[in-house]
Amino acid sequence: PVNWVEKRWEDFRRFPVQNQDGSSSCVWQTIRKLMRILMKVNRGIDLDFSATFGYRLRKNFPNEGTIAADGWDTAHSTGVTLNALLPSDNLSEAQMNAAVIEQYHCDVAADFRIPNYVQIGPPDFETIASIIQHTKKGVMVWFYFLNEEWSKRQPTLNDYSLKPGQPRVLVHSVAAVDFGIYNGKKGLFIEDSAHFGGLYERFISEEFFRARCYYAAYPINFVFEKDQDPDQKPVFTFSATMSFGDTSPQVTRLQEVLKYFGHFPTNAAATGYYGAATAKAVYEWQRRNEVGSTDEIERLQGRTFGPKS
Repeated sequence: PVNWVEKRWEDFRRFPVQNQDGSSSCVWQTIRKLMRILMKVNRGIDLDFSATFGYRLRKNFPNEGTIAADGWDTAHSTGVTLNALLPSDNLSEAQMNAAVIEQYHCDVAADFRIPNYVQIGPPDFETIASIIQHTKKGVMVWFYFLNEEWSKRQPTLNDYSLKPGQPRVLVHSVAAVDFGIYNGKKGLFIEDSAHFGGLYERFISEEFFRARCYYAAYPINFVFEKDQDPDQKPVFTFSATMSFGDTSPQVTRLQEVLKYFGHFPTNAAATGYYGAATAKAVYEWQRRNEVGSTDEIERLQGRTFGPKS
């Protein structure tokens, strides 16, 4: 449950300002912010990461923008280097595309990988607030809007018939970093690297969120954050095949093991239900450990945990 309390504007949690300066790097600016929050929350260190690094490595280069899953996959497989090595603020699209990735950038990035991420689908307002409250992490949230709706401290719904893909409709990724009641309304406090209307901070009301948010996800901790104490390692012999939709004590043990290896969210309960989060974790584990052929692993997408696993 979320502890909703009234807050003044200055009471909301904040992190250093980022500026994507007209480039289409919002996904990587968001990942940059969420990883900075991870370091601050888990290690007490304010460490800034590079959005330029991941944006330059995007699969659709040199086209503009990044698919969220592509960004998360890079943060998982390659990691993210430091902003001090590859700056990310006040750069145009052309400048970010011209960035040269050096081997030492990749070497540093390998130390800052996330083992997995959790997608909240469909995006749920109370769930996102609960995640921020209980994990202290930030959450990537995507919205669609008209420029005049978004370019204010509290975005408003001017056109209730708006749909993605329509003329003048913009789509954008931002970081939700706090929540609360402001001016009598429940909402999320977000930081926006695009600075629409010259503003970096916005309060997204529950009404606006439910109408315009269409994607949400957040990272599991850095690889080096997972507990690898041998005394804490779960040991269990699995005796039966498990499949998507199953519910059993054996699935509960599977979820506990996947937590240990950093694939299942540590803040989620091991319920014993083999759902989407478990399937995604199994898929990542099977792929990392090459338990079958690439074709088989990709076909199953983690929906079965059998004798090979």
